[in-house]
Amino acid sequence: MKNKIQDLSVLIVGGGLAGLSCAIRMTQMGHKVTLWDKDKSVKRKVCGEYLSPLGVKCAFELGHQDVLKDFEPIYGMNLTSPNQAKVETNFPSGYGISLNRKAVEESLWQKAKDLGVSLIRGEMIKEINTSGEGWNINGIYGDLLVGADGRQSLVAKKLGFQKNSNDKKISIHIYVKRKSDFQRRGEMIVLGNGGYIGINPINSSEDNVSWVGDQSVFKKWKNKESFVQSLFQHPRLKDLYGEEAEYGEITSVAKISHRVRDIITNNAVLIGDAAGFIDPLTGEGMTRAFECTKILSDSLKTHTNLRQALLAYKKTKNSVTKDKNRLNLIFQIVIKSSFISNLVGYFLAENNYRADTFIGIIGNVYSPITGLGKILFGSHNRSSI
Repeated sequence: MKNKIQDLSVLIVGGGLAGLSCAIRMTQMGHKVTLWDKDKSVKRKVCGEYLSPLGVKCAFELGHQDVLKDFEPIYGMNLTSPNQAKVETNFPSGYGISLNRKAVEESLWQKAKDLGVSLIRGEMIKEINTSGEGWNINGIYGDLLVGADGRQSLVAKKLGFQKNSNDKKISIHIYVKRKSDFQRRGEMIVLGNGGYIGINPINSSEDNVSWVGDQSVFKKWKNKESFVQSLFQHPRLKDLYGEEAEYGEITSVAKISHRVRDIITNNAVLIGDAAGFIDPLTGEGMTRAFECTKILSDSLKTHTNLRQALLAYKKTKNSVTKDKNRLNLIFQIVIKSSFISNLVGYFLAENNYRADTFIGIIGNVYSPITGLGKILFGSHNRSSI
C-alpha cells in the first residue's frame, strides 16, 4: 500500500455525475484516471434534474460553475397537501438549480476529456479483480477502484456490498409543456396514497414531472398513458398545464432504492447512488453525487494513507446521510396517510418561518436535527400564507 496518496492510478466505473466529477477532481489532484461507462453516448436519464442548494454549493466548490452557468435558479418549493392546500416556501439561504442533466453530463465528459482522463465508453466490463494491493479492470491496473455506477452497481455486487431489496416503488417520468403560473420554484404534491408528484421547471416552457409511489397503485391502471392522464386530473396540475396537458414520452423505473452493507473495502470505494439511495426526495440523488466527490477528494487530500482516507470518507459520508435517511423514512410514513399529510401541511401553512425551515431541510440547507429544532422551538412568528 502506498504511504503517500500521490500519483494514484484510479479506476472509475460509471460515467454519470458522480463518476465524471470524481474523474475530473482526481485528475486535477495529479492522479491518473481511467473511467468506464456502459453507454456509448449520454442519455437523458429518469431523474428530477434538480440540484438542491447543498448540491449547488458542492458543485461550485468542485469548480463546475462553468458547467451550470446557463441554467436557471430555484428559490424554493411549493408544497401541496392531499386536501389541496398549497404552501409557498423559500430556501432560508442559497438557491437550487433546475437543469438538463444530459447537457450537464455532456459538458463534464468534455471537461474530463480536455483534462486527459482516459474515457472508455460502450465497452463491456469483463472482469473486476483484485491485483496485488490494487484492482484490475479488463487488463488495466489501478491503485484505487471507485464504483460510481448507480443503483444497479456492478462494483457493489462485485464487492459483495449490495443488499437484497423488497422495494415495491416505481417512478413515472415525463416532460410537460407549462402553460401558466410559472415560478422559479419546484413543486411537491403529496397525494396521500403513499405517492407524490415532483415538478422542476427546467425553463419557461418545459417542466420535469415525476410521480413516485407504490407499484400496487400503478397496477390499477391498464397502461402508463391512462395512469398519467389520471394524474393530470389533479387540480394543481390543471392549474399548471390546463385541461389538456401536452407532454412527451412516458418513461419509468422500478426498484428505485439501493441499499448496501458498506461503502469501502481494501482500496475500493462507492460513491453517488452506488453508495446507497433510499428514495428520490427532490434533488437528493444529484446532490449526493457532487457531495460524495467532495468528501472523497477532501479525505484523500488530508490523509497520507489510503486506508485512513477511505475510513475518513466513510465516517463523513455516513454522518451526513444517516439523519437524512431517517427523515426520509419518516416522510414515507407521513405520505401514506392523508390525515397526517394534511395536518403537517396545516402546521407549515400557519407560519412562513416553519415552512421555509422545512424546505431548508429538504434542500439540505439545514441538517434534519437543526431544522427540526428550528421548526419546533424557533422564535420567529411570521404571518401565515
